[in-house]
Amino acid sequence: MLIEHRGRRPVVPDSAYVAPTAVLCGAVTLGERARVLHGAVLTEVNRILDELDTEHRSRRLLEELDRTSREQRERMPRLTRLRESVRDSGRMRVPEVLRRNRGEGARRSR
Repeated sequence: MLIEHRGRRPVVPDSAYVAPTAVLCGAVTLGERARVLHGAVLTEVNRILDELDTEHRSRRLLEELDRTSREQRERMPRLTRLRESVRDSGRMRVPEVLRRNRGEGARRSR
């Protein structure tokens, strides 16, 4: 299977053999009489080297974490406000509604 990726197609000479279950993706160029056997996946080297670059991967991970955090804040605004109030005060403030059981006669579990 030959797959175009980012506007680039694999180049396969007539003398090369590519098995029906092999995949060639992007700017892959096979040499004369090359053989690509069953289940093989060949892709452009530059993209693979980018994936191996730890700085690049760290940057992508941080971008993904930022995106996920932003989506969570948009989905749960009340939780976000609670977190911000805890962070700003330096200690956890319990809303008055939750303090109702701490009045006279309230028993604490041991």
